[in-house]
Amino acid sequence: MTRLNNLDKDILKIHKGWVKYILPYSYMVNLAERTAKQLDYIFFQQLNLLNIKSLIECGAYEATASIMANKVGINALAIEANPETFEKITPKQTKKFLKINCGLGDKNETLDFYVPQQKSRRTGSTFIPKKDENYFIKKVPIKKLDDVILNYSYVSSPFALWIDVEGMQKQVLKGGGLYTAKSKLQND
Repeated sequence: MTRLNNLDKDILKIHKGWVKYILPYSYMVNLAERTAKQLDYIFFQQLNLLNIKSLIECGAYEATASIMANKVGINALAIEANPETFEKITPKQTKKFLKINCGLGDKNETLDFYVPQQKSRRTGSTFIPKKDENYFIKKVPIKKLDDVILNYSYVSSPFALWIDVEGMQKQVLKGGGLYTAKSKLQND
């Protein structure tokens, strides 16, 4: 935790301290990015300490978490819903990195997938559209996580999940039977 505690001081040193007051938004963006990198680093250290052998990345996009897992010797399975992203951006499979193109949810079905007509940092592709955005709509197959990973050796030993699914976290966890308070979720 010392690394995270000193992060704010490190950024102030880099920017001579003044940027925090003159450019507060830029300072906070920089701090957020560096904090996220530190948290990722700590997460992957913990996986090794816990002897985790596999990572399942839900909402892979460019499979950053899977690539990081491979770098520390952990096998990775990347699941990406957007067919275009899957083909053009998600990296090619390797012996230690597999990828699957489908959405994840709490039941097997087909849903509308919303791809923004205008690319922006604020809006990404999603199953839950924002009211003030214009989207292209694609039909995407949705599967329960349990059904997707059933035939992979990734789950034969302890594994970790990395979930970045634009608001569908609850459905992913319900579809995986991985949430211990399942009755609580069903009552939500």
